[in-house]
Amino acid sequence: MLTMSIFLVHSLHKYNKPNYMKQFEANRLSTGNRLFPAKIIIDAQGVTLKVPGLFGGKERSFSFRDITSINLDTPMVGFSTVIIKTSSRDVIHAEGFTKSDAKEIKEMIMMGIANPPSTGGGYPSHGHYVPPQPQIETADQILAKAEAKRIDHEIELEKRKHADEQNKQFFDAAKKYWKIWTPILALLIIWMIFKSYQMDDTKQNSAELNIKLEQIEDKVKDAIDNGDKTLALELANQLIHPSNEIYTEKSGLLKTISYTEYWQGKRETYKEQIRGIGKNTDSKPETKTKQLNETPSETESIDNDVSEEIRDIDAFNGIVITDKVYFHTEADVNTVRKAYIVNGQQVEITKESDNFYYAVYTADNGNQTKGWVLKDNIEPTN
Repeated sequence: MLTMSIFLVHSLHKYNKPNYMKQFEANRLSTGNRLFPAKIIIDAQGVTLKVPGLFGGKERSFSFRDITSINLDTPMVGFSTVIIKTSSRDVIHAEGFTKSDAKEIKEMIMMGIANPPSTGGGYPSHGHYVPPQPQIETADQILAKAEAKRIDHEIELEKRKHADEQNKQFFDAAKKYWKIWTPILALLIIWMIFKSYQMDDTKQNSAELNIKLEQIEDKVKDAIDNGDKTLALELANQLIHPSNEIYTEKSGLLKTISYTEYWQGKRETYKEQIRGIGKNTDSKPETKTKQLNETPSETESIDNDVSEEIRDIDAFNGIVITDKVYFHTEADVNTVRKAYIVNGQQVEITKESDNFYYAVYTADNGNQTKGWVLKDNIEPTN
């Protein structure tokens, strides 16, 4: 027993050697400490926490008598946090210290709490620091501290033992019922894979149907240009997309639209245009069939002035001389469509206006695309 007491006295005495000033600085790689790292200064009177800043900083000091507890948060990876609680119920978190520094900070503060400075030490009025004389602990105090540490160690071992037992019970149960859990887990994985492929197929099918509807849309525009009300209406009624998937190409940052909503809007727009086909052409047949030797009336003169905007001409062939030429619904730059022809492709020109030709392009499979194109992009070939 005497030998044990001497050993404890010797062990604790090395931590009681006067060490009245030490500064610890947070690592600059830690969060919030890159430019102005926090500092913890420990002296004989207590602890000072400094947080420097660009325009000053924050500093707080408290004596060992005010500290009620000190704990460490030391993750497996990263820097440690020193947590200090005071008698005024304040909780101070100092982050960014290495594990070794955090451990040493805790040990020094614990020793300061166990050996508070005497009233004779500290900072006298003349300004010079006079460290207090270290107090020599009695054998009973040393044994009491050793007993407290032993109890803490046993509690920690008991906690670890309990955690190990829980882990063991979990893994034992998993091994015991593996025949049940394995099929369930396999079915769950298969279901997740199936749903993933199903979503991909749905998106792909929606995109493919969208392409087909765009092709039908071009035919609707051609039928409207040609004045074929029946065909245009029949094609417009086919512009139906059943998918509620988000149409990403048409959705913006502030709104989203599904394929169904997009094509429903398109369908209604074209139906409005189709209803007006007859109204736009009722007044023109008489002008087109008028004989050249007739004297036009006042009304006919107005029709001639209008018809000069779009003129029937002798058909001729032309070739595209620019990289890409877009079709327009009308002889107006604001009515551009998605359909286009490229350099070197030939078209048949049947009408003209001041700046546009009415062109008919025939593909190798016999499909035709009709519409107005800018004259500057077409060069006659005959």
